[in-house]
Amino acid sequence: MLPMGLRNRVSGKNSRSA
Repeated sequence: MLPMGLRNRVSGKNSRSA
């Protein structure tokens, strides 16, 4: 999956799944 750092910036709620 995409990097947690990048995902966290794009979507905070998605950071949980990442």
